[in-house]
Amino acid sequence: YSNPFPYNTDTTIGDELLIPTMIYIKVLDAVNSFDIRGLAHITGSGLMKLHRVTKYGFDINDPLPPQAIFRFLQEEGEVDDLEMYKTFNMGMGFVVVLSQDEADEAAKILGGKIVGEIVDAGIFVKGLEIK
Repeated sequence: YSNPFPYNTDTTIGDELLIPTMIYIKVLDAVNSFDIRGLAHITGSGLMKLHRVTKYGFDINDPLPPQAIFRFLQEEGEVDDLEMYKTFNMGMGFVVVLSQDEADEAAKILGGKIVGEIVDAGIFVKGLEIK
């Protein structure tokens, strides 16, 4: 806990683990501005939670970069990419599903990023089949 965090020696591993999650209130304000089809707060069980949003699948071909703490956990625990995305949100803590026509504008207003698209079935991240 008190050891220096290897990706930022100005902090400890414990302090890095205690960084609070982002609050997503701006997303809730946008509910009335866009035709939002689904919202998902991604916590435990990682990206597997996306199946709660729709019966369709997701192809996340341009995910957000994970925070350094995820790299640390992956390296120290010798955990492969597939298991990391099944277990952790890997930096993608909230997902908004909306039409492709509104995606660019919503990403701009919300300070987000288009990370992928809806597909027929499954959950894929950079070619890995999560589910």
